[in-house]
Amino acid sequence: MSRPTATTHCGTAVSVSAATAPSGPARLRLIVMLGALTALGPFTVDMYLSAFPVIATEFAVSETAVQFTLTGTLVGFAVGQLVIGPMSDALGRRRPLIVASLLHVAASLGCVVAPGIEVLGVLRIVQGFGGAAGAVLAMAVVRDLYQGNAAAVMMSRLMLVMGVAPILAPSVGGLVVEVSTWRFIFVILAALGLSAVALGVFAMPETLAPAARQQNGARTVLRNYARLGSDRAFVSMVVVCGMGRVVMFSYISASPFVLQGSFGLTPQQFGIAFAAGAVVLIGSSQLNVVALRRWPTRTVLLSALLIGTVVAVVFVILSATGTGGLAGFAVPVLLILAVMGSVLPNAPAQALAGYGFVAGTASALIGGVQFAFAAAAAPVVGVLGNDALAVASMMAFAASTALVLVLVGTRPSARTGERDAVVAGDAPVSEARAVTVSQKNIDAAAERLMHAASSGEPCEPVRDLIGRDDVTAAYAVQEILNTERLNSGSTVVGRKIGLTSKAVQAQLGVDRPDFGMLFDDMAYSADAVMAVERVLQPRVEAEIAFVLRDDLADGPFDADRVRRATDYVVAALEVCGSRIRNWDISFADTVADNASAGAYVLGNRTVPIADLDLTEVSMTMSIDGTQVSEGTGAACLGDPVVAVVWLAQTASALGRPLRAGQVVLSGALGPMREVAAGQSVTATLTGLGSVSASFQ
Repeated sequence: MSRPTATTHCGTAVSVSAATAPSGPARLRLIVMLGALTALGPFTVDMYLSAFPVIATEFAVSETAVQFTLTGTLVGFAVGQLVIGPMSDALGRRRPLIVASLLHVAASLGCVVAPGIEVLGVLRIVQGFGGAAGAVLAMAVVRDLYQGNAAAVMMSRLMLVMGVAPILAPSVGGLVVEVSTWRFIFVILAALGLSAVALGVFAMPETLAPAARQQNGARTVLRNYARLGSDRAFVSMVVVCGMGRVVMFSYISASPFVLQGSFGLTPQQFGIAFAAGAVVLIGSSQLNVVALRRWPTRTVLLSALLIGTVVAVVFVILSATGTGGLAGFAVPVLLILAVMGSVLPNAPAQALAGYGFVAGTASALIGGVQFAFAAAAAPVVGVLGNDALAVASMMAFAASTALVLVLVGTRPSARTGERDAVVAGDAPVSEARAVTVSQKNIDAAAERLMHAASSGEPCEPVRDLIGRDDVTAAYAVQEILNTERLNSGSTVVGRKIGLTSKAVQAQLGVDRPDFGMLFDDMAYSADAVMAVERVLQPRVEAEIAFVLRDDLADGPFDADRVRRATDYVVAALEVCGSRIRNWDISFADTVADNASAGAYVLGNRTVPIADLDLTEVSMTMSIDGTQVSEGTGAACLGDPVVAVVWLAQTASALGRPLRAGQVVLSGALGPMREVAAGQSVTATLTGLGSVSASFQ
């Protein structure tokens, strides 16, 4: 099945995966299913917290020794995210979920019969690793199926689960300890793991199509991690994310000893206290949405951390002096949990800004660091005494550190490229070439094209505002439009080269190539069915797509360099679309309109580039069985490899180099043709097979 598109126009279509984005009752079932998968991790981590004193007594060990089993679980959860996330990009979503959940079940059953604290600790590491799959893959499925506002709504539902589950899980565990043994908690966790397996086998669709999967392997993953680690602003925000988890787990790990030991709460009362925290976290997360309607993410994050730091310092004073009793502990904790309702969602969002092209790797790194920090927090609180002062001190340290990092590590000058990171490079276009057209005219051109997008009605050309041939002004307009795409939730996955065929140039009255951005919501799998109205004035052309194994960042660039950097080539259809009425475009018009990029379809057959002479590839394209276009690889600037060399040189000169994992549509092999609803298009390329798409 192909996935439907979000309502966008003129060069915007939404990606297709192996499943259809559901609506109505089916969407509700998907939310429940993904919520259950997401909750498995927090329940695995937190459900046995109220049993800490009982476990310590049964195994005759210290409270700190029991806390180390929590640390092991968090380490397993962190490593699991770092491994399972990239793995799912290569294997699809279902298989990693099923295998990891089975591992979780086996470890849970082992915990039921664990003879001592050492065995329990090892099994908890394995259990955490398996439990990480639900959280990572639930987010990935949402990304596969939804974009823009629809994806944000789905993510919000899951964020609620992620926030509530760590608070409610100990309450459930407390009830179990009241009526049974602590070992029965792990029987329940095994049952939850089996439920995840069943969901993966029988209910969860495979949402990542084979053509969209990562082909690069461990070397590219490690390179992406290294690149992220070299960005000071990104690292600062990742540490802020980790400090948010330190705040949460300082409370979560020590609360059984503080609330039950120091203040004498029963397990049931302890559960009620945790539930109160859930209510506060839910409410503050909804207020965060309201705040973001008025202020930038960084402003809201800074304000929340400032309030949290002040409250945490007061908390330290109250705890050190023994002032306030239970209220002196509970009130500051609830206030800080309210602050976390803004910090926990906003810090990752700020970290990911500008890194949409490696969003999966970046998200895995954020999640891994969060749980690694949480793992470190638990034993530190134990060493500090597992009392109110230990919790307050850790919260104050984490909140103040996060505040400093946001102030210093992510000040605007450190992220001037944030909005400019429309592609994988580091410098805005304006730093590479001077813009000769006024910013007022550039903004007006962008506004005209955006209005065409929102109204679904083609507009007049923008060359009256930016000239016919001003390359820099045209790309500046494109940059504004692409930034809007990023802000709506799209991710850059590659580039398209346009106007490489003399036949297409003659059709459009231009005389040189151009390039545009490919977003994840433009990608369709082979044999896709797409709604024709998703692209304004659609026209189809056949191309050879390159998928890169290595960066093409620094010159010199030549054909051999491109071939070495290419993982494989694949047959492709590009659905071009124009916001400009009747395709009345100059060079500047098409560049401003993201090189008329609309959607693209990749075939199923991937071929090493060394196996083909691309200049000899013959192409025929038919619509409803009638041949409408033909050409060869030589029609694409003489050789599709030469086209990619041109793109690598141009992108590098503009400070926007090509990156590993990106898709490059190298350009048309023959004339493009109009397409209408009810028609089917098939292109056959010798050595690469066929690729098809249908329009409705």
